[in-house]
Amino acid sequence: MKVTQEPIADRQVVLTIEVDEERMERALRQAARQLSRRVRIRGFRPGKAPYALVAQAVGEERLYDQALRLLGPQVYEEALAESGIQPYALPPLEVTRRKPPIFQATIPLPPLVELGDYHAIRMTPQEVTVTDEDVDAVLAEIQQDNVQIVPVERPVAANDILTLSLRISQGDRVLLERENVVFDMAEGSNDLPPEVGEALLGMERGQERELTLAYPADHPDERLAGRSATIHVTLHEVKERRLPEIDDELAQTVGDFESLDELRERIRANLQTRREIEARERLAEEVLAAVMAQARVEFPPLMVERELDEMIADYADHLERRGLTLEKALEMQGKSEQELRDELRVEARERVRRALVLGRVVEQEGIELEPGEVEEESEAIAQSFGERAEEAREALASEESRRSLTSQLLAQKALRRLVEIATAGEEPESGG
Repeated sequence: MKVTQEPIADRQVVLTIEVDEERMERALRQAARQLSRRVRIRGFRPGKAPYALVAQAVGEERLYDQALRLLGPQVYEEALAESGIQPYALPPLEVTRRKPPIFQATIPLPPLVELGDYHAIRMTPQEVTVTDEDVDAVLAEIQQDNVQIVPVERPVAANDILTLSLRISQGDRVLLERENVVFDMAEGSNDLPPEVGEALLGMERGQERELTLAYPADHPDERLAGRSATIHVTLHEVKERRLPEIDDELAQTVGDFESLDELRERIRANLQTRREIEARERLAEEVLAAVMAQARVEFPPLMVERELDEMIADYADHLERRGLTLEKALEMQGKSEQELRDELRVEARERVRRALVLGRVVEQEGIELEPGEVEEESEAIAQSFGERAEEAREALASEESRRSLTSQLLAQKALRRLVEIATAGEEPESGG
């Protein structure tokens, strides 16, 4: 048996196994003994017929195929031991030549990760501040969220909300007639040209107005496309948006606050907390990007394919919770699963690279989980599902889920450790 190996790109090696005639002859006789147990040959008990009679009974091709099936696993194991290859996974062995037989496999190797001197990376935490203007902006949003819509007796203005009757006609033919149409002057209407909103300005309740408009040639309604139509409007009600004052009363309305000052303090604290979290996340991503930029990371394509399998499985689970199947969603999007895989491939490669870098940091920094950390995180996730918490607990109890959660927690610790190293223990500054 002759074994050769040829390294190729992306952490793979092509293993070629050439089998000599003597070894193949032994395999043929072993195959004949096996087949003779399943093939009835007159005058012989199962498994006792001579080789020549078995070959004649089953045919040379079938006998040869069986010999190759028996021989493949044997020579594969021997070749791996002889070559010293440590495979990441074992792909099927292919027959590239039948006589004399040559077997071949493209074997993925374990990933290679060299981090470089990541302890030399230095970054400064971003200063986090919250200004009075930031607080005022949130208060303005709260004010908008609590706007009141109230009827008024005055001419129509730009931001009003109207109730009207609408009739669109061409000559004596009525194309559309609707009652109690709600028209928002601030947003307009997808069904009506913008000129209608302009014509409504200044109208008063009970008033009627008529205008003739030319519709564009690409209008979706064939009856109107490229033609003129008369629009008749009767105004029934005018309402305005009335913003509440930003004062103690508004503060008491939106929460358990005695005064506007208390609300402002809560807004400032919430903004501060959120921005500190965002700053830490940005810093962590910047540090990791710097580590990855100087790292040498090589991995076989199989790792990307497995990551794609997980990404698509997660997507299918997400769709199922919304009452859709992956097949139906792909049909609606007009794409195949292979096209989806191709779209996700770049992201999958980056995920693999990121996971490998963080995994090596875990090893080099000796990062471990404390007893009970996985269980604690698992329970927190389950409780986030509310009424479906028990169902989530059962899913999270599987060995695969525990492995995945363990990897996630270790990666989070590795990322925090990288930030500690890059900032030399500095804490982000806070400011008001």
